[in-house]
Amino acid sequence: WRVRHRELTRLAPDTVRAYAGFTRDGALGRRLAKLDESGLRAFIEQRQFIDLAEEYPAQLTGAELLRLLRPLSPRSYSIASSQAAVGDEVHLTVATLTSDAIGKPRHGVASDHLNHRLQAGDRVGVYLEANRRFRLPADRAAPLVLIAAGTGVAPYRAFLQQLEAEDRAPDSWLIFGNPRLRTDFLYQREWLRWRAGGLLTRIDAAWSRDQADKRYVQHVVAEQAADLADWLERGAHLYLCGGLAMGQAVERALEQCVAPRLIPEAAADPAAARDWLAGLRRQRRLSKDLY
Repeated sequence: WRVRHRELTRLAPDTVRAYAGFTRDGALGRRLAKLDESGLRAFIEQRQFIDLAEEYPAQLTGAELLRLLRPLSPRSYSIASSQAAVGDEVHLTVATLTSDAIGKPRHGVASDHLNHRLQAGDRVGVYLEANRRFRLPADRAAPLVLIAAGTGVAPYRAFLQQLEAEDRAPDSWLIFGNPRLRTDFLYQREWLRWRAGGLLTRIDAAWSRDQADKRYVQHVVAEQAADLADWLERGAHLYLCGGLAMGQAVERALEQCVAPRLIPEAAADPAAARDWLAGLRRQRRLSKDLY
């Protein structure tokens, strides 16, 4: 019951403050009183509930514990498959979240359950949530620039499966980043098959741990600014999927390196570059799914 209904990993300020009232010596309350907003956020992000209980023991009944813990919140995952290709199946791309911020290994409750606890035949509660802002363009001939890091590549697999099922092959460019080529090139065989068959026009990858200098997708965007500008001039639709920090870094690279090639004033005017990027969003040629 506790695994299905109560949040055991993600802490919230109200949970931590309420728990402090049950501790024996008030040490947690005194520590919280010294933290500013950013300090409290760091304290919470580095810990799960078990860490709180181990550091600051408390006495409370089972009923008090249940009232203290928040309801288990749903986890959202992009679907990595097209129904046109896999029928009634639904494919997900799930990486197990891990943390050792305070020297103790911890795993994400949902990702660990899906990857390491769930067995064939087990059931999980799911629901579908439409994302009408992140889908293939109505004009299937429009070029596609698909930028992702890590499991953010999931929806692009669904995109290409759908295009393959429709026998459509617009110019498409995958820019993908992950730590290592050997272990982290998710769906490698499928991308290479699609490239060999002409469905995927181009692949550029950034492997952040395969060399001394860390290399990310935003570096590819900066390096390939001229080609990206050409694709955008041809009406390409640009997609960003993955972590929020990645998305923000890619948008900065677009403003600083791509925008000046399309609107000269952007080179000296950051506001002009931002307006250009906002214009892509208004035209629905820039779609983001960041988390």
